[in-house]
Amino acid sequence: MRRPENAAVLAIILILLAGVSFFAGQSFGNARTVTQTSTSIASQTTIRSISTVVVTTNPPPITSTLTSLLMSTITSTLTSTTTVTTSSSTTMNTGTGRSIPAFGNLQLTVSLNATSVKSGQGVKINVAMANALSSPNQVTSANRWPLVGLVDYACGTVYYPMGVEMLRGTNLSAASSSYLTLFHPGPQSCPNEPSSGIPSYVFKADSQLAIPENTGEYLSMNATLEVNGYWTWNGIDPNSAVHHFFEPGIYTLAAGDEWGDPVLLQVTVT
Repeated sequence: MRRPENAAVLAIILILLAGVSFFAGQSFGNARTVTQTSTSIASQTTIRSISTVVVTTNPPPITSTLTSLLMSTITSTLTSTTTVTTSSSTTMNTGTGRSIPAFGNLQLTVSLNATSVKSGQGVKINVAMANALSSPNQVTSANRWPLVGLVDYACGTVYYPMGVEMLRGTNLSAASSSYLTLFHPGPQSCPNEPSSGIPSYVFKADSQLAIPENTGEYLSMNATLEVNGYWTWNGIDPNSAVHHFFEPGIYTLAAGDEWGDPVLLQVTVT
């Protein structure tokens, strides 16, 4: 037989449990307690949020609203993370370039096809001048080159008002005396600059096309060269010239125009 006190204890426990169940689902006036648990998985990480809120019974239950808010917050975070990752990857794979405002409402642009190449591989360089105005633009020549030795091809600059050069390291104070000879120093078949010089350039609107004065024709102020090394020679006999691949290290690509505007980029050779 059960002892009376055990039966009494059991009865009290049952009453308490019933009371708790009644309390958990009971409304008090116009409010009730809602407990919500929602789980979202992002990048193989489970995020669990448990919240207890007190809301009115009118309007309808807020459980679905809370779930929607939580899910939209997580979705927004994931979208932002994906965008940053993609942007970083794209920048690394497409090389590098830079444009700057130049004298006379012009724009000087220089670019490389890669920021890192292996020794023996070629690096492609592009340099250009463009009119930033939506109307024709005549700019007077200045001959204020920021560096000595700027070239667009084997003949130097000739008709072009811009050029590039390469040097080892990042010591630009030595650029005018230690730039690398990118083309064979022997005789080249080059166009002649007009005897009266080029007093100005007349650019088309929003264009790289310009007429170097005294030439009578539009030319594209855009030059591309691909080099994989440099030449050394005795300065007297071009036959003494020897070609060398770029050795491993950091190189600076310097670009400039005749109005004194410089642009710098770096390339690493491994």
